[in-house]
Amino acid sequence: APVPIRPESYDFRILPKDIDIFYSGARRVKGVGDRFEVTELVRDNFKNSVLLEKSRGDSFLSTQSYLDHVSRARIALSPSGFVWDSFRHCEIGLANRTALLAPRPYMEVVGPFLKDGKNAILYETEFRDGKYHLKGARELIAKIRNYLTHPAELERLAEEWAHDVRAGHTVTARAKYIVESMEKAF
Repeated sequence: APVPIRPESYDFRILPKDIDIFYSGARRVKGVGDRFEVTELVRDNFKNSVLLEKSRGDSFLSTQSYLDHVSRARIALSPSGFVWDSFRHCEIGLANRTALLAPRPYMEVVGPFLKDGKNAILYETEFRDGKYHLKGARELIAKIRNYLTHPAELERLAEEWAHDVRAGHTVTARAKYIVESMEKAF
């Protein structure tokens, strides 16, 4: 983790930043707890956000509409699904100046690593009742508000994550990492 991507598969357009926080995903009852908790926290505290949660029978956005929403966002939320990881983590790195908001990794990951305040906005989780749940909601609200009042800092985070995605989280970069790891082992 994170799941590697193919940059050539994405066509992010450069659009005005008119959404503070964007998220699109399925509402998962069986998934980890932080997904529901952090989307509710954003919904309740950040009114200029677009949170699209798919229920059974609903349809997702078209691919281009999804990419455009990410491009319009200052921050894109990538909460846990069934586990910490998602394609969304790296997709966000390809968008134009969109910062990643995600849980601090709680599974084995490879570099370049997500680092709070360096290339992403990370929130804490805690394991209880068999699931990972949001920890420190008030601290996360304050952190997000601070970043939204400092757009240059958000852009710096986004640019750093974009660099890291292209350096280590593409299919080509990950294949190279696997081959090099195998060569060292054998």
